[in-house]
Formats: sequence, C-alpha cells, structure tokens
Amino acid sequence: MSKSLFKLYRSLKHREVREQFLLFAAETPKVILDLIKNNIRPHSLFIIKEKIPEWQKIISDESLIYPVSSKELEAISHLKTPNEICGIFHIPEIPPFNQHFVTPILDDVADPANLGLILRTCHWYGIHHILATPDTVDAYNLKTVMSSKGSIAQVHVHYKQPNEILHLLSFRTKIYKADLNGDSIMNPSISFPLAFIIGNEGHGIKHFSHIQEIITIPTFSNNPPNSLNAAISSAILIHTFYLYKFLKNV
Repeated sequence: MSKSLFKLYRSLKHREVREQFLLFAAETPKVILDLIKNNIRPHSLFIIKEKIPEWQKIISDESLIYPVSSKELEAISHLKTPNEICGIFHIPEIPPFNQHFVTPILDDVADPANLGLILRTCHWYGIHHILATPDTVDAYNLKTVMSSKGSIAQVHVHYKQPNEILHLLSFRTKIYKADLNGDSIMNPSISFPLAFIIGNEGHGIKHFSHIQEIITIPTFSNNPPNSLNAAISSAILIHTFYLYKFLKNV
C-alpha cells in the first residue's frame, strides 16, 4: 500500500475531502459486502493477507486489492478494533428527488449514527429519498456508513437550503414538525402526502419555525425521559404514518 493511498484513506474522515474526491471510507466485512452487493463501486480495498483468497471470490477486479498486515490495517483504520478489511468507495451519483407519500426532513441532525439508523429505517419502509439542511451530518461519514449497514446505497440524502426543501415538495404536502409540545400522532387527521421534520439533537428544529403543524409521540410512562433521540423518533413516526396509510386503504 502506497503512502498516498494511506494518506487518502485517513483524510476521508473529513467531509470536505470526501466531497472533493467523491470518495468515502468503509470498514468491516459486513458493511463492505453490503456496499458491493448494492453496486457501490470500490476504489481500493485493503485486506489482511491471509483473507485475500476469500475476497478474491467476491472481487472480480484484483487490481483493487491491496494486501496489508494486521499492523498496517491497525494503522490505516479509523476504528479502535479493525476487522479484516478497509475500503475506499466511489460516492454514487444521486438521482433526482422523487417524493414518497412520507418524506423525512432532517434539520441539522448532527449525530452520524442517528443518520445511519434513519437511513436503515427508511430503506425498510421503502422510502428512498430524504431531504436535509446543509448542516446535517454527511451521509458518507464513516459512522453513518457503518450504522446504515448498506442502506446508504438505497436511500438518497438531498442536502438543500430550507426554502429549496419546501419548493421540492408537492403543493399538496402537509408538513409536520416533531416536537414535545405538539398534537399526539394518535390524532387520525393525518393526511398524505406528508413530510415530517426532525430537529437537531441539541437545539431542536431551527429552520422551519414558521410551520404550524406540530406533532408529538405521546408517552405512556408516569416518569418518562425528557426526549427520544432522532433515530427512534423517526422510526416511530414512519411506522405510525404507514399504519394510517394502510388503514385508509383498507
């Protein structure tokens, strides 16, 4: 492995480098297999020498494979305990936004693991497009890639200014904000198509304060926690919206 490749891999922890070279880093056999199965194109794969024969059955282009020792893998990896393989992948071209009957909007969501879990939830429910403000964490952050478990290949994050986000949605779209002080999602007046806004983990919703439709996930506890995190809230909201949609179609 050349010094230039080593430096490139290590530099991909920075968003501006990923955007400049249209490349991102990934690690662990499961995540890398999921990316390959989902047709995300590898650029370089750094594999423990003794594991190369197994990967040669999967990787048709052997010029992409770089044998490394355990010590070299530890040096290049962004993880405390690297596992067998690290890879550089090409960031795929994002398709045009295509509105689903449920559209998540992320307002400066900062936690990369939360974004990865939101991507997995959307993938599970067949939602392939998410809208996000520019300061939302990058979808190709390593922690996001790891927690998405390959869903990064199926769910596209469109980073847009708040006014652009609103213009992308159909004029019939009802937009809801998720907040502790809203109307319960048990309210059957939900209509479609809809979009829902999830705010930053620390300061909540920043850019869409003028939107009046506010919903909340009711608690059934006598002593509840002060909040749910962004990923759990998104999953509950998406599931509830799908139940409403299913019941309307019955």
